[in-house]
Amino acid sequence: MLDVWRTGREYGCIDREFEERIIAQMLFTRTHLSSIAEVFDSYYKNGASEEVKKAYLFYQAYTYVVKDLPVADSLFKYYKIEFEKNDDLNNLCKTAFVKHYSENEADKETLKICSRLINDLVNYNIMFDFYKKYKDRIELPPEVLENVVIEYRARPDQKVKFVYVISDTGKTQENFITENMNQVFKGIYTKKIMLFCEEHLMYYITEQDMTDTELTESKEYSIDMNLTETDATRYSKINEILICKELKEESTVKSLMDEYYIEKQLTDRLFN
Repeated sequence: MLDVWRTGREYGCIDREFEERIIAQMLFTRTHLSSIAEVFDSYYKNGASEEVKKAYLFYQAYTYVVKDLPVADSLFKYYKIEFEKNDDLNNLCKTAFVKHYSENEADKETLKICSRLINDLVNYNIMFDFYKKYKDRIELPPEVLENVVIEYRARPDQKVKFVYVISDTGKTQENFITENMNQVFKGIYTKKIMLFCEEHLMYYITEQDMTDTELTESKEYSIDMNLTETDATRYSKINEILICKELKEESTVKSLMDEYYIEKQLTDRLFN
């Protein structure tokens, strides 16, 4: 059908209905074809129907985020057009847009959209560590800067457990804690953990089905201090205090502790 479409386009005899049939067939068979982007480009310009347009954009977001496969760069200009009109696209489409521009250049208007979408996603408890890549370009929600987000992929029907311990420098490790990972999208599980500068995270992940439990991943993690040096959250101030204490800068420690105390008192009075 693609060959027919290309030939027909050369002679100017392809209409919107034929393009819609090609896209619908791709969606029905769940076929991933990079060349289908050409058809959608033409279809969108010819007046795409809302139903088919949204289905296509959702499927491409699924391919990019869940399947972790490449999609055409041209796709993201259509997401941008839709997000400029409204926020009618679902959270998977929002995540695809934010993920793409976390790794690519973006103009001021695109970054405004990304800022809005990240806030929306955080409100839905959809957190990814790649949001931090925007740190020097937009203002990020405190939840993004204050948490490490571990991402894991498994079958959607699995029970995925996150087993971890957080230890301080020079201190004996406590008992491991076991918690469920959050399945944010089909087959994508995440767990957010708050870490301070002297803390060290050790974890492993297990998958459980009806018959067996399997340990599948084991890693260690320490915080990247470059992500907390300039933001103005109370979390950042605590990290600054801990760093200065480690460096034995006692006067700076006292000054920062005074600032922290005053800020905490003001916040408590304003919001409690």
